[in-house]
Amino acid sequence: MIHRALIVFALIMLLLAYALVDSEPGPLTIAAAGRPLVVLDPGHGGVDPGAVAHGVLEKSINLPVAITAGEILQSAGVAVVLTRRQDRPALATNRFIVVDDLRYRAWLARHLGASLFVSIHTNSEPTGTVSGPIMYYIAGRVPSYHLAQDLANAFRILLGKTPEVRPIRQLVLLETPVPGATVEVGFLTHHLDVRRLTTPAYQHAVGSAIARGVLAYLHHA
Repeated sequence: MIHRALIVFALIMLLLAYALVDSEPGPLTIAAAGRPLVVLDPGHGGVDPGAVAHGVLEKSINLPVAITAGEILQSAGVAVVLTRRQDRPALATNRFIVVDDLRYRAWLARHLGASLFVSIHTNSEPTGTVSGPIMYYIAGRVPSYHLAQDLANAFRILLGKTPEVRPIRQLVLLETPVPGATVEVGFLTHHLDVRRLTTPAYQHAVGSAIARGVLAYLHHA
């Protein structure tokens, strides 16, 4: 009787532990031995809205784009981690600090042994005249440049032209030791971009382009 009670108790504790893990809004991990591991980083979240223009918050664009890209990559056999999968910062603390949050995102890529890292953002600028995606990488990091170029080439199908690839000094990329790039998917301050980026169909198309770029890079890396 005591032995049976212990088994029942252990099963209950196991179920409770599973429920707690399942409810924790941490990174989504789909790991598989022998597969490349891609960390997708939807920028901002929670108290950090990112760019704000025309009543639209950047964080609300970045997340669905990243989720789409992740789903496509998973279906292609790639293991994926999202630095966040809800409307919250990547690093859940009582006091939000931007630098700590950014460093945590880069730490995830290091800690998990990622094959590559892609941060997803939405741009803004004061004139309202600049539009379209831009791919950023750390100057001098050749693999990161190739990743950014593959991502840009993948957007050519969607846009009819290849977006710019630019060097940048960005903390989350500087602290990520694996090939990494930031995709700025468009400008919230441009009337055409914001109209497109707020539609689920275009968000899906952008996520698909990111996935194609990642798969192209993995194919010849």
